[in-house]
Amino acid sequence: MTDNLHHTLHTWATSHGASLNISVEVRQDDHSGAGFRVKAGAEIHPGDHIVSCPTSLTLSYLNALPNPPPSFRKDPSSPPFPEEFLASAPPHVVGRFFLIQQYLLGQDSFWWPYIRSLPQPDRPSSLPLPPFWDEDDLELLRGTNLEVSVREIKATLDREFRDSKKALEGWGQRSEYTPRLYNWAYAIFTSRSFMPSLVIPRCDELKLPDGVRSWNDFSILMPLFDVGNHSITAKTSWGTVEGKGCNLVTRDGHSGGQEIFNNYGMKTNAQLLLAYGFVIPAREELHNDYIHIRKRVPPGSDGSDVDGSQKPPEYLFSLRPMTHPSSVLGRALQSESIAPEDVFPAFRLVQDAMILDIAEQVLQNNPALGPSSSSTTGESGLLRRILTIDLPPESSQLVNIIIATIQQKALQELEKLDESEVEVDEGQEADLEPCQRVALYYRRRCREVLEGVMESIEAAVEDERYVALMRGVTLER
Repeated sequence: MTDNLHHTLHTWATSHGASLNISVEVRQDDHSGAGFRVKAGAEIHPGDHIVSCPTSLTLSYLNALPNPPPSFRKDPSSPPFPEEFLASAPPHVVGRFFLIQQYLLGQDSFWWPYIRSLPQPDRPSSLPLPPFWDEDDLELLRGTNLEVSVREIKATLDREFRDSKKALEGWGQRSEYTPRLYNWAYAIFTSRSFMPSLVIPRCDELKLPDGVRSWNDFSILMPLFDVGNHSITAKTSWGTVEGKGCNLVTRDGHSGGQEIFNNYGMKTNAQLLLAYGFVIPAREELHNDYIHIRKRVPPGSDGSDVDGSQKPPEYLFSLRPMTHPSSVLGRALQSESIAPEDVFPAFRLVQDAMILDIAEQVLQNNPALGPSSSSTTGESGLLRRILTIDLPPESSQLVNIIIATIQQKALQELEKLDESEVEVDEGQEADLEPCQRVALYYRRRCREVLEGVMESIEAAVEDERYVALMRGVTLER
């Protein structure tokens, strides 16, 4: 986005009810692209409002409806979509087609100043997400858990576009909507949109459109508001004000020249790469490297729908102990707050919800392996005792089953990486494309995480608590 496009976007958005703090400007950075920065000589204080976007400026599925909810724009320049399409296509698909329509309208679209500021569909860089990489580049993700996700997304996009074109049969503008444009619209919504329930004032009091189950069945684009880049440690909040839309409020102080980040929420590097095309490199004070482990369950059981619309639970393996200060996301997910050194080594790099899940499955079939109910208070008490190996001798088999299950999962993932190993000489890395470098980083971190889990299990057998448990000896606590 050039400075001219920044200015045009800012002028257009603020003339239609948006606002940008007078001490903040949109600036381009070679590393992170456009973002919010504090003007030279200015300061931003905790609690300051950075940017706001009224609902009348947003772009989504709602704008494609014949009668959008109050305060959402109905643009007279937008040709209506056929009723059959609106009735049959999922809301998120309609939203993407509406974005395509506004792009095709060009300067006749109300949202044109915003759309011009977005990555354009005729440029290769407009589709930086893994589902749109060349096959050669995708080879670098083979064997990682992203390989399956990319394949699922590509298949879903193909099906959605095919079904939508069928529903648009006979509509005059049908031929202008292409797979390339649909993929572009997916990339824009995936990387820039917001959940309605978080940004629409008094959302729960609005009537849902017919056929929509939840306000989160689709997402919303928010011009100017979406310029902020992500930091997992940024202290921000989104405040909704009736009649004024949503405000981004910072809880941090900033001085002149500093970037003001938004916070997209707790997302692992796998999720960031899939949705935004980037990862957060590990450093001493922060890492974001986790492996997603999907639970294998029969269709229709334990959170998995027969039609595949709802995925089974996922758990995480971590590069560093889940309760380590640098494991910001890991600590947020842990049910129990226990110092890393107090957690049994084999469990330190594993999300505690996974450990509890395994234990509960074992105890469901063999309750005698668990501690007595009189010495344990609920799930929390059971989990804490397992994590610290504060267990009676009869629970030794339970611990070994949990360890073996974790070890098997890690080995399975390592074998996938080994079967598709990619060799890149250090001298060649400087010549790699950006997507290749980020994929290579992600792949290497996957291996490092999994090898760390295996090493932690090997170290665990020498832990005095484990040795005592296997010998049937009770240690003093």
